[in-house]
Amino acid sequence: DPTEAAVRDWFLSDGRLAQSFLDTNEQTIQQQRAVDRELIKGTVQATLEGIQSEAQGIIEDAGDFGPEASSCEGAVLIRSAVIEACGSEQNLICDAAKPANSDGAYRFVDSPEDLWDVQEFRPWTSPGPLQLAPDGQLDGASTVAFARQGNVAFSVAFRPDIRPRADMAPENIQTFQTLLDSIGFEFNHPELIYAPALTIRATLPEPLAGEDRYAIHFGAIEVGDIIWEGASGTGAPIEISILLTPIHIVKLTQGESLELTAIRSLDDSSDEALFGLALTPVNQVAATQALLAYMATQMPQDLNLLVPPGDY
Repeated sequence: DPTEAAVRDWFLSDGRLAQSFLDTNEQTIQQQRAVDRELIKGTVQATLEGIQSEAQGIIEDAGDFGPEASSCEGAVLIRSAVIEACGSEQNLICDAAKPANSDGAYRFVDSPEDLWDVQEFRPWTSPGPLQLAPDGQLDGASTVAFARQGNVAFSVAFRPDIRPRADMAPENIQTFQTLLDSIGFEFNHPELIYAPALTIRATLPEPLAGEDRYAIHFGAIEVGDIIWEGASGTGAPIEISILLTPIHIVKLTQGESLELTAIRSLDDSSDEALFGLALTPVNQVAATQALLAYMATQMPQDLNLLVPPGDY
């Protein structure tokens, strides 16, 4: 692919220029890096726009199939219900529901009773260093765990929340800086600031057992160490970023479990935990400790190379 080749060549060239700058401290090298970065951004953007235009044309030709299909992505479907809803209609989902096509892109169970038995757990991934993605954005430096039961699914990514100072209110910058100071991290980039954070993504269907809210927490729900709480009932995907306090960083890196719990409020103002879904602790300690050590040591240097002061 020409775009992939161009990005690969740019990475190699930029790496050589970065090393040359470290050796000579010649500012014109940084200027050349900035020019080359903008050129490759333009190349990638043009390619993405072409792909998006082609995809949009396919969706428009398919009528209302695009929105309907996107709502099924990642879900476990009940085969009999899909076949009944499809009738004689033909599309990707309807065709995939036929038993002969059970190895297709969509997952099915044969009855509603089987749905809750579908479980999936992915261990914490091993983190790598920061790098530039093909679109020019910062990528990497994260570890992610995932859990699913039926169509309740959530993932948590531990990563540095890196932001341009110019886009933040002074009090928010101070919040980030106070957190860095409290854990003993030094970071002096004039245009960027970061703090350790969790990015939480969840797919929560409409209430399954009468719950009125969900909570994500460390340890047992009875302990009450809740880091996020939200109402149920919408069925809409959730994506939030939460800065971690020093005590939560300790809990995460020592392997304390992260769980999602469905909660129902009772008439006597008490709460009842209805069901829960916990992330696996496999590789949690090793991955989170390695990433935290990277944030404290090598990451500030990598950021200065990837996003030289003056680029924002």
